[in-house]
Amino acid sequence: MSGLTRPVESVTQQLAFSCPSSNCTWDPFDSLAVCSVCNNLNASLYQYDDKGELASRLAVYTGSSPSFRNGGTAFRLPNGHYITNIDGWAFNHRANETVAETATGGVVFMSTFGTPYAVWTNSFKSIPNLIWTLSMIRVLPSLSDRSATWPNLPVEAMECALTYCVNRYTSSVINGTLV
Repeated sequence: MSGLTRPVESVTQQLAFSCPSSNCTWDPFDSLAVCSVCNNLNASLYQYDDKGELASRLAVYTGSSPSFRNGGTAFRLPNGHYITNIDGWAFNHRANETVAETATGGVVFMSTFGTPYAVWTNSFKSIPNLIWTLSMIRVLPSLSDRSATWPNLPVEAMECALTYCVNRYTSSVINGTLV
C-alpha cells in the first residue's frame, strides 16, 4: 500500500539494499498485485432483430435523430450488452452519396460495458477477487466483401478483467544493478 499512496521519490528511497559483492540473490517473495485477463466472446454474440427499437432508444438517450425506416439489428452478449445499427448501413459508400443516403448518422462502431460486479459479467462470474471488467463489441469492415452492409459486417466481442492476485518476485543484483 505504501507504493500506491506515496510519491515516487519516497518509494524509490525505500529500495535500499546491501550487496557487498555486486552480485547477490535473495529468496523469492510474494506480494499483492493487480492482474489482468481477457477472453474472446465472439462465440457468445447472438443476433437480435429489434426492428430499430434499440437504436431508437439510443438515439433518444443521446439526443441524436437518425432515421429508423429500415429497422435495425443488434448483436448481444448474454449479460445484455449490445451493439445495434440500422440495417443496410455500409462502411464503403460511394463518394457522391450524402450522409443521409449512406445512413452514417448515428452509426455505432463500438460499445462498451464496465462493471465491478461479477454477476453482470459474461465470462468472469466465478472470480471472487474481481476489481473491474470491461466488455467491448465492435463492428469492422468486411475484408472479403467490400459491399457488405449491416448486419452482415464482422462483429467482434471481448471482455477483460482486473483482479487482485499474488505475484512471486525474484530479485538479484548483477554487476551492481538490481534486477
